Amino acid sequence: MVTLRWMNRKLAVGLLDVLSERMGLTYLELQPSHITDEEATRLAGALRECKALARLDLKKNEIGAEGLGGEAGWGTGSECKALAHLDLSDNNIGVEGAAGLAGTRGECKALTRLDSKKNEI
Repeated sequence: MVTLRWMNRKLAVGLLDVLSERMGLTYLELQPSHITDEEATRLAGALRECKALARLDLKKNEIGAEGLGGEAGWGTGSECKALAHLDLSDNNIGVEGAAGLAGTRGECKALTRLDSKKNEI
C-alpha cells in the first residue's frame, strides 16, 4: 500500500510517471496536493496501469469537470477494474463534472463509494 498525504503539487505531479509502473498499488491518497484539471488528466493516464487500485483519495484539490472528462477518461478502461472507493470531495467539480461522474458509476463495476461533497453541485 502506498499512501501519500499533504504533498506539494510538484512532488505529486512528479510521481505520476512512477505510479504508472506500480502495478501493485492498492491505495493512493493525494490530498491536498493542489491537483488541477491538467494533473488530473495525467493522473488518470498513469493509473490505467494500476489495475489493483481499490481506493483513490483526491479530496481537497482543484479538480474541475474538465479534469474528469474528455482526455482524462476517468471511468473508462482498465483503471476502474478494482476501484471501490473514489473520494473527490472538496474540489471544483460542479454540475457538469457530476454528470460525468454519474456515467463513471456504470463503468466501474467495483465502485461502491463515491464521495463528491463540497463541489458546488
